[in-house]
Amino acid sequence: QIGKLYNAKNKAEFENVGQWKRPWYFQINKDETMHGAVQRESKNVRENAGILDGSTLGKIEIKGKDALKFMNLIYTNSFTKMKPGSARYALMLGEDGMVKDDGIICKISDEHFIATTTTGGAANVLGCMEEYAQTEWPNLNVYMNSITEQFATFNISGPKTRDIMSKVFSEIDFSNDAFPFMTFQFHDFQNTQIRIMRASFTGEMGYEIYVPSNHAIKIWEQIHEAGKEFGLIPYGTETMHVLRAEKGFVIVGQETDGTQTPQDLGMDWIVSKKKGDFIGRRSFTREDTARSDRKQLVGLLTENPKDVLEEGAQLTYERVNPTPAPMVGHVTSSYWSPNLDHSIAMALVKDGHNRMGQWIYAHDRGKVTKVKIVSPVFYDPKGERRDG
Repeated sequence: QIGKLYNAKNKAEFENVGQWKRPWYFQINKDETMHGAVQRESKNVRENAGILDGSTLGKIEIKGKDALKFMNLIYTNSFTKMKPGSARYALMLGEDGMVKDDGIICKISDEHFIATTTTGGAANVLGCMEEYAQTEWPNLNVYMNSITEQFATFNISGPKTRDIMSKVFSEIDFSNDAFPFMTFQFHDFQNTQIRIMRASFTGEMGYEIYVPSNHAIKIWEQIHEAGKEFGLIPYGTETMHVLRAEKGFVIVGQETDGTQTPQDLGMDWIVSKKKGDFIGRRSFTREDTARSDRKQLVGLLTENPKDVLEEGAQLTYERVNPTPAPMVGHVTSSYWSPNLDHSIAMALVKDGHNRMGQWIYAHDRGKVTKVKIVSPVFYDPKGERRDG
């Protein structure tokens, strides 16, 4: 239904993501190209506000007396000391220690959690949870249920987001003290219960609104109407990619291919050092997993800021190489950033974390581009914009 609304009012172009169609970008007129639309949307989110339909993200409800123990086994994080009403970004690994999926975990109580997953990974994550609950830990009292289609999700972000939220949900205090980052609240709104979580995949002030699907269109239109005076626009998945890349946020399946550990991604902090066992932990002691020359996530800046790398371009340490060339990595994401006014890229490079500032070369169908290895966080590295 929301898809029909996009087509009728917002001129959305769609792309296939998993088993879903998601709005890719929005044209304001027939002459606007995809590149033009994405540039416009990206700047508007940074300057005003934007809203993304995140309904396709997987949503799994986990309940039972042993739900806390189960979650501690499934994810790398520890949820034991996590307060009810708080949320936490989490990674799920395979038994080989490689990143399998990610999402945000909301803790309602020790016996009740809601986990989000990637759009394409929802069924697989639920299947893994069910398999482990039934075959490895059948002694645990825990039950999982997919609620992906039961709730629509709207992601609002940008410097004017708090003004819009306060106008639509006037009974709620959205101040930093009353509604801190990575917390969530349940509220009754227009004869239904909604869940609002303060989180951001753009690096801007942001909220995610979870709405029962049969109320989604009405609330979506109310948000759009309230946001007009603040410059709110809808944005698509391509703009989402640009904004998250500016912040160095990974997308599982793009920055990962099943051979990356959290440490490879520079996310050592997400692996609990204090809790007991969890899926994949034992694999961190393998010699191969501890190699210093593993491919690691880095950022790339081209010598000519106007050059935009091709995703998948191979990387070498030397401009001219013997045949076959010793490839040391590849470009995973590459975009023109309208907010930084230069190209940005993310890549996996052997021993990349120890090669910051080094120049290497990207190769694409005979074209060679000189690039510098840098931090993958290009925009607002201190995260100051997130608090509004």
